[in-house]
Amino acid sequence: MPGWFDLYDWPIGITAKDDPKGLDSSVQQIHQVVQDVVTKHGIPKNRIVIGGFSQGGAIALLAAYEKTENQDDDCFAGCVALSGWLTKTNDLQISEKAAQQTPLFWGHGQFDDKVLFEQQAHGIAKLTELGVQNIQSDEYPMGHSSHPKELQTMASFIQSVLFGNTA
Repeated sequence: MPGWFDLYDWPIGITAKDDPKGLDSSVQQIHQVVQDVVTKHGIPKNRIVIGGFSQGGAIALLAAYEKTENQDDDCFAGCVALSGWLTKTNDLQISEKAAQQTPLFWGHGQFDDKVLFEQQAHGIAKLTELGVQNIQSDEYPMGHSSHPKELQTMASFIQSVLFGNTA
């Protein structure tokens, strides 16, 4: 089945093995797509919210926060991880600027049997330890899927990071 990277464990708990080569390749692919949007459409990176579900959420977290050698100075407007997980937790280095400037919304199902619910608390604790300052997280009574309240909260988060609180 196509995916962003290879999976070695199932379900995906906090001790799941990573695929560093696949992760790096996927993050590079996302950064290239974002650069194309910036170049072709003139939308600055700080007006783009990056996000994904499951493996896409794992890649979004890395693309938004991981410190890289060829990283530009611009940060994303926000990051969304839905039923995702934080990879590379043993050697992850976070961009200090992204940690300060890129808010995160992380939603996760309490009954997720694919990406275990423990991943949310574990990932948030690690990101907080590494300096990510603005994290909003919610849990929902569901498995590995989406919930109407989760999507509503995500939409409010995106509205807030792109346009400020309009209420």
